[in-house]
Amino acid sequence: MPTVQNYNRGLISNFAGSASIPANSIILLIELGIFVNQASNFLEVSTSVGVLTDSETGALVTINVNMDGNPVGTTGTVFIDTSNSVITYNIVLTDVSIGHHVIQILADSGGYSLNGLATAQATVYG
Repeated sequence: MPTVQNYNRGLISNFAGSASIPANSIILLIELGIFVNQASNFLEVSTSVGVLTDSETGALVTINVNMDGNPVGTTGTVFIDTSNSVITYNIVLTDVSIGHHVIQILADSGGYSLNGLATAQATVYG
């Protein structure tokens, strides 16, 4: 049975309450580190991002997950049709190399605003 080897979490703190993201840009929301101490493992990354849009037609949102600067997961483009929504995304990576890794949560904009709710957690099981 797998046991937790390491855990870390992060939350949005670079912005005062909310962030306005220009159209056609990518912004780093959360960056955190995680240490993997054994070869046979799996790493679960979970993130939740709150989206606030003033647009009557909705917004297109993409949340990307990078590890050590390389893309490892994406929500794909999500259509937000309400003024206030939360996107939740989970990814599981297996047999991650031993050592310290950097997890980044990025938002790809379609001209929307974040309402300040953005969290991420990374858990290593071995």
